[in-house]
Amino acid sequence: MEQLPKHLDHFVVETLKALPTWQYPEIDLPKSDRNVFIGSGNAASVGKLFLDKFGGLYYDASDYEKQLGQMQDKNFASVNIVSASGGKDSLPMADFCQNVLGIKPNLITCNPEAPAKEKTAKQFVFPTLNDPPTYNTSTYGSMIYWLFGEDPAKILKRLE
Repeated sequence: MEQLPKHLDHFVVETLKALPTWQYPEIDLPKSDRNVFIGSGNAASVGKLFLDKFGGLYYDASDYEKQLGQMQDKNFASVNIVSASGGKDSLPMADFCQNVLGIKPNLITCNPEAPAKEKTAKQFVFPTLNDPPTYNTSTYGSMIYWLFGEDPAKILKRLE
């Protein structure tokens, strides 16, 4: 098995080169103030960015249960879990959505075989490199690129 380079710089450069060449999912969510996005760690920050495109509410791993659990009106347009791996925190989030909200959430991920896949209604799978999970450069980079469409060549030129 090929040894991956250990430097973050390598993955940043490779991600910037790859972003415009990848195929991205079609996300058919309505724009609504009744969309909900949930994530933890880096996914929480990216989940918040999805509001610009789709509208709605955003919660992170520390507050989604309390905030969503106390809402009287749970008539959401969509509930969406953002997670590069579709594992770890995504599993209890999906369970909460089903058991407390009565909704099967969508999963926005980079893992076509995400552990939470079976607990979700739809999976929107973003492309990624095989970078270390602690970097999450290409995972969340592909989501941010899809959302905002900035020119990676300009960013790369500035970095070089």
